[in-house]
Formats: sequence, C-alpha cells, structure tokens
Amino acid sequence: MVITGFHISCLAQSYVECAQIYKEEYKEVQFRVFEKKLSKTAGDSLLRVASGAFDSCINGKFPPEFVFAGKSGKVYTNQNLTGKIVMLNIWSVRCGPCIGEIPVLNKIARHYRGNDKFVLLSVLVETEEQLSHIFDKFPTKRTIDYEVIPTAKYILKNDFQFLETYPTTLFLDQEGKVYARYIGGIVDPKYEEWLETRYRAIIESRLKN
Repeated sequence: MVITGFHISCLAQSYVECAQIYKEEYKEVQFRVFEKKLSKTAGDSLLRVASGAFDSCINGKFPPEFVFAGKSGKVYTNQNLTGKIVMLNIWSVRCGPCIGEIPVLNKIARHYRGNDKFVLLSVLVETEEQLSHIFDKFPTKRTIDYEVIPTAKYILKNDFQFLETYPTTLFLDQEGKVYARYIGGIVDPKYEEWLETRYRAIIESRLKN
C-alpha cells in the first residue's frame, strides 16, 4: 500500500476501480492514525488529497449500472436518464447537514421544475418509514419537493463502493458520465444561498451544452 494521495488512480479504468483504490487508501490512512503512526492532522491532509484525486479519477467515467425505485413509483436507470443532467444527492436521516440542505434542494427542484433535461434524485440510505420520522424532529423541513430513492444502502455500499460521507452529491452529464462531486451539506442556514448558488453553477455548466 502506498499512501501517496492516490497517484495510482491513473491506472483505474472504471468508477468502481477508482472507488476501490480510494477505499483502500482511506482505510489505510485511518488505520495509521489509529495506530498513531500518523497524526490526525497529517491523516486529514492525506485524506483530502486522496478525495481530490478520487474526483479526478471518476471524472468522465460512467457510474455503476443502477436501478433506483423512487417513492413516486418511477424507476430510474442509467439508460432512461441518458440525455439529462442528473443530480444524485446521497444522504442519511441521521446526518444533520443532510437535513440542513433539504431547503436548498427544494429550491433547486422548484427552479428546474418543468425542465425535462434535469433530474434531482435524493438517494436515501434508510427506509421510507425512517424518512417520515425526520419530519417529527424537524417541523420546519416537512416537505421534500423532489424524488426520493429510499432503502439504497445496499446499492451504495456494494455497487458504488460508497464511503459513508454524507451528504455527497454526484452530477452526471447527458451521456451518463460523472462530471462533478460535492461533499457537504448545511450546518448554518445562513449558508443556504451560497450552496444553492454553487449547485446551480455546477448544473448550469453542463445543462447549457
């Protein structure tokens, strides 16, 4: 194992290969920090470099084949989403910053409503029943105005090789390839406008093409 910030990513030919290399690097750094062979500061720095290299590795690659069943009853696949810009927002009901960005995602959904070239999919780790419970805890965020894909934990863990960093958002272009990844949600509502602007810039960078 070489802890170099992922320079071997150039050898990866697929999204899954990129993800597997990243996971190996991630686990190795975590282990070295646990063993006190690396300081936490040094470990965090290496993980930031590895995360950036993972972004470069998956850029322009197709994600794994998926079949997402939405709450609406619609089914979404790589094939039937071709030709659209797709925003895959991966989150957990146990994640505060994920809950915090719901109003931002609602604004994104409303802004692009009626645009058949854009799809926002909320890929949820937990079940639909667990989702309903968050509205009891967060009464100001009782509506989700976009499609939710519940019970996606297995797909994320096994097909996407997903590390549990929530929320993570993947953006797919019209060909179905990854063109951007964003990690982080909202802790303070004063950043909602900033995040909405950032998301819209990422979307518009390809939507206009």
